[in-house]
Amino acid sequence: MAALTRPLLLAALGPTFLACLLAQVARAAGIPEKAVNLTWNSTNFKTILKWEPKPVNYFYTVQIRSGSNDWKDKCNLTTGTECDVTEEIVQDVYQTYEARVLSVPQHKTKWKEVLFSNATKFTPYQESK
Repeated sequence: MAALTRPLLLAALGPTFLACLLAQVARAAGIPEKAVNLTWNSTNFKTILKWEPKPVNYFYTVQIRSGSNDWKDKCNLTTGTECDVTEEIVQDVYQTYEARVLSVPQHKTKWKEVLFSNATKFTPYQESK
């Protein structure tokens, strides 16, 4: 019975192992990953957007906007995983804001398309602690 279980277990875990291995190779090569776990932290309207993972050989740029306004760059080409967007949101705390985190390669010639992740919409007046 154990002899039959082992191949099934290996078949089940194989794709997971391969995905983890490919992710490690991509990070070492400086291939950008999409930001994940984007969260707003806001107290008395001091607002920080946070995300994961720490970039290896690439950068992040945060963009924010309210309504149908144009995107504004904040924390341009950072290796950090948080961005203070207070300056933008205190202009009108009743507005609803959108933010996205762009993953930017070190060498733009390698990639034609920039990866990005959207944060949930955020209304400071309702959501700041």
